[in-house]
Amino acid sequence: MKSSTLLATAVLAIVSSSSALAAERRFAYSYETTTSPVGVWEYEQWATWKHYDNKDRFDFRHEFEVGLTDRLQLGIYLADWRYEDTDDAGAEADYKSSGVEFIYQLTDPNKSAIGSALYGEVLV
Repeated sequence: MKSSTLLATAVLAIVSSSSALAAERRFAYSYETTTSPVGVWEYEQWATWKHYDNKDRFDFRHEFEVGLTDRLQLGIYLADWRYEDTDDAGAEADYKSSGVEFIYQLTDPNKSAIGSALYGEVLV
């Protein structure tokens, strides 16, 4: 193992062991109706890997979220991008989009039988 790889692994282990305030997410591929309290912000990074037809593809999203009120949350997608590595053509990185999202909570799942929210997203 190269020393730079070992150093990167050690730094990642130290950083990931510190506590974080990110909201708990119970469903990986759907949005929940809970929103951040007013003034609370969070930075999320998403990474998805897919292997198909002799290719490896990684999709990334960098998102900044802030609670505008206790029921309204603003999300800013700083960048959605993709990295694809193939045995035949080499590697390529592509910028996909940036955008904003709003989530307005109608009912709180912690206080009522079911949670509901309005969701809107605009990508550029």
